[in-house]
Amino acid sequence: MKNNKSINPLFTSSPKPRILMDQLEFIESLLEDHKSGEALEQLLFLNRKYPNNLEILSLTAWAYNDLKNVDGCLKVILQMDLLTNNSLQIKYLLADAYLKNNFLALGLQLLRKINKHWPQNDNFQKNQDLLEKLELDLEYSSKLLDFSLEPGIEFYAKHEEIQILMSEGKYKRCKQIGAELLTLRPEFAPVHNNLSHVCFLEGNIESAIENSQKVLNFQPQNVHTLYSLCCYNFMLGNHAKLKPLAKKLINAPVLSSDDWGKKVRGLCFIGDDEGVVNVLEMAKNEKEYTDIDGLFWHWCAVAEYRRGNLGNARTYWKKCVKQAPFYVIAQQNLNEIKKPNYERDCPQDFSVDSWFSTTLIDEFISEVEKFSKQRRDFELVGNANSLISKFPQLPHFIRAAIMSGDRLSKGTALQLIEVGADTETMNWLKKYSMGKEGSDQIRFEISQILSRIGVFENGQTVKMWSKGILRPILMLGFNIIFDKKSKTELKPKVIPIVEDAIEALRDENGSKAENLFRKAIQIQSNDPSLQYNLAVSLKLQNKVTEAEALIGQIASEFPDYLFVQVIKVRRLIANKDFKKGQAVLDKIMLKKEFHVTEFSALCACQIDLSVAEGKPDTAETWYEVWNKVYPEDPSIKYYDWLAG
Repeated sequence: MKNNKSINPLFTSSPKPRILMDQLEFIESLLEDHKSGEALEQLLFLNRKYPNNLEILSLTAWAYNDLKNVDGCLKVILQMDLLTNNSLQIKYLLADAYLKNNFLALGLQLLRKINKHWPQNDNFQKNQDLLEKLELDLEYSSKLLDFSLEPGIEFYAKHEEIQILMSEGKYKRCKQIGAELLTLRPEFAPVHNNLSHVCFLEGNIESAIENSQKVLNFQPQNVHTLYSLCCYNFMLGNHAKLKPLAKKLINAPVLSSDDWGKKVRGLCFIGDDEGVVNVLEMAKNEKEYTDIDGLFWHWCAVAEYRRGNLGNARTYWKKCVKQAPFYVIAQQNLNEIKKPNYERDCPQDFSVDSWFSTTLIDEFISEVEKFSKQRRDFELVGNANSLISKFPQLPHFIRAAIMSGDRLSKGTALQLIEVGADTETMNWLKKYSMGKEGSDQIRFEISQILSRIGVFENGQTVKMWSKGILRPILMLGFNIIFDKKSKTELKPKVIPIVEDAIEALRDENGSKAENLFRKAIQIQSNDPSLQYNLAVSLKLQNKVTEAEALIGQIASEFPDYLFVQVIKVRRLIANKDFKKGQAVLDKIMLKKEFHVTEFSALCACQIDLSVAEGKPDTAETWYEVWNKVYPEDPSIKYYDWLAG
């Protein structure tokens, strides 16, 4: 490995656990190989485990820098600056991070401090030259606000501070500084726009709209304001206001290259794909075109994908990945676009933080957890309406996330359907699940959630698109859990014995399994799963009579035990008593929750009954559901002949 100090100037030799040293060495090797995304993922985990560790932070800054994520880099270096005792090296890094984020006043102030406190520093003259350039830029900006240079620098520095404080969640301080600045210059639009965004971050979108409207009174063509109003009104479902706002946004004059990004992002967010293409054509004719931010191409790609122009979409996403490698959504879209339509989770447009701040998400999760603990089926609508009153963007987020959110957004939306979807959204979800848009998997998951809450009937067969063909899909009105639920029902002493016994069953060592299960039953005699698995171990040894007798005993003592019911159905199938067999399965289907092993047994039994009755379509329907819910189940391979 190369000398760490020559690669990373912030490398320190502070005492640390050996395991951490090994992890950091491995991460450095990733960074040396330019595997910065992988390195960053591990560093963020370590930063949570070892907070305020300078070496971890310095490597994190390196990773962000390599990924061209100037915002992330600044946040980390600010943290490092707080932890160090006036380090010249870190002050330089911070000044550079300020300038890369276009915080010219903060950068200028810091460079002045560096040259004042360290007049012998090697970069003194270089700093002086840069300071002169920055002063010229800020003098021009200050004159536009009728400030002389020094008051202008102070004003702009506070304005830039607001943007940093916003990212840190310090909203109260943002408002205080914002009020100070507006006292000096009441019509300084950027401060109004930032305060509007603070309202959004706090969850008050109505106030965010009110703040943005103030700007239009004196700057009716402000791109940032029009962009924000498009987004906020879309989040609240104010669709009638979107068309005139979008038209103004498209035609608003561009004052900087950042304005092009604001235009396409806002238009893409509200689904005005034609507007995005129009802005792209306008941008091509302007001198700022070459300075356009890499994320600009992501939103152009999303719009082109939705318009059916996959070639353009692919080209634009590649441009985004090249210019902004930190923006992983673009690469995810490139990966998805290679898949068949019915498997494709594309386009992924935005992340959850486009709709909710971290603070708001924490508050929201707390409300959802409270709702889940108190929830009863008959209270569903009332509780959902209560939650929507606190978070009015919820129904609109669910729809937008299903259509164009990234993976986390889609997963979040699915979890929120029961608590955050109003009647209109429920109807939309029902229609969406039965349509062709989106991947088969997400439409199937939506349909099963709707079945659980009664939009579809439990056991109802609905025609849905699967692999490009309209097929009957079974609606299941119950939850399926994948954790090792049975372990929580066993006594602590029993758990290790059962683990060994299950391993013996997998090895088809019936004798060993029998001994272990008998030992477990001596400790916990009233558990049907232990007795049932004992019967399985007996059958492995061809002790059929003893096994059947035990199963009969289990059926007598635990008549509702699912695996006993399944055995009963199989006997009825063997006796061609299909009607009684179906009645038993229908009763099982009334359960509200199945462990995945129970679900597998149910599916296999339903398939066997359907085949015995000469109903291949029903058998295929159950196979389809089983394969979507638990495709890795080894038992399903015995039914692969049902796959179309």
